[in-house]
Amino acid sequence: METAATPNEIYLGRDGARAGPYTMEQVRTLVGEGRFTPNDWAWYPGAPQWIAIREVPGFSVPGLPLPRPPGYHAPLAGTAMQRRFAGFWIRLAAILIDTIVLLIPLKILRGLLIEERTGDLATDLGVNLASLALTLCVHGAYRSAFHASGWQATIGKRALGIQVTDLQGRRITLDHAAGRYLAEFVSGWTLGIGYVMAGLSSRKQALHDKIAGTLVLYR
Repeated sequence: METAATPNEIYLGRDGARAGPYTMEQVRTLVGEGRFTPNDWAWYPGAPQWIAIREVPGFSVPGLPLPRPPGYHAPLAGTAMQRRFAGFWIRLAAILIDTIVLLIPLKILRGLLIEERTGDLATDLGVNLASLALTLCVHGAYRSAFHASGWQATIGKRALGIQVTDLQGRRITLDHAAGRYLAEFVSGWTLGIGYVMAGLSSRKQALHDKIAGTLVLYR
């Protein structure tokens, strides 16, 4: 039976925070010093999901007992470590659904809050800027509220069976969700490349996911 090669670019996770990358020797030292435990999470390039540090190929600490502790259970199916990452195309489809969902509410709000264009250049510029600001605010409130809700997903994501989580697969807070939305502007400023990264990175993270420390997973 072929033995898996020992990785030397390892990320460690605990309580929603991620550190690394570390070499295997550094991981052994951190565990030996008690800064991490063998049951904390680890991920390395090529690994399909997060696993316990003790399960990383080649991991061992002399004198440190590594059997499963009493009451230990494998991660539940709902955790980020056992769920599939959602890639670019399904996320794009969710955005299109959400755009359609917000068309009518935005049209009503624009009619109530923003003046009609008059043909005057200065007035119309102000109307356009106000319309843009309203659109961004509505989208931001909508995405932040739904991503932080029990659904952990906008209507579009919910319809397609995906949701936003932190790096450990847990529900994010409203502040975290709002920060993620603001980080989307960075993805936009890269001419959309930040969004395309969701189809290229190992955990299907767009640039704003990497900035905000979030994942998009299948439910």
